[in-house]
Amino acid sequence: MNSNAQAYIETLKSNGMKVKDTIEFPNGETGVMAGWRMENTTLDVIAIFPEGGKYVWIRCLNFAKCPKDHMGQVMIACNALNMQYKWVKFYVDADGDVQAEDDAIVDSATVGTETMELVLRMAQIVDEAYPVIMKAVYGA
Repeated sequence: MNSNAQAYIETLKSNGMKVKDTIEFPNGETGVMAGWRMENTTLDVIAIFPEGGKYVWIRCLNFAKCPKDHMGQVMIACNALNMQYKWVKFYVDADGDVQAEDDAIVDSATVGTETMELVLRMAQIVDEAYPVIMKAVYGA
């Protein structure tokens, strides 16, 4: 496990939060997944740390499923959310899963607290956006 991922795990634990899973990728990247119970939904957010890198890639995966017949409405909703929340990118992947992502530069001296703040901010934004996505998914 790389040192940035370890620092993030330690920060989560020291703040009473649990790590749901860790993933070691063959290229040396480490993913750390934490679950977040929010007001509108429950989210799994993974922070991916490249080995020796000064970056973190944050992904909120599969928080909504888009039926093919509502793909257009959901994509329009994602575009509107992207204009409203410039810090997080919303999109629909090829399988129809709605995703959110962010990439950030981090300082290795403060990577744990920086990443936790970024993840919490993303979770808050996705939670605020969730009703908009659900309205588009169900065509209401």
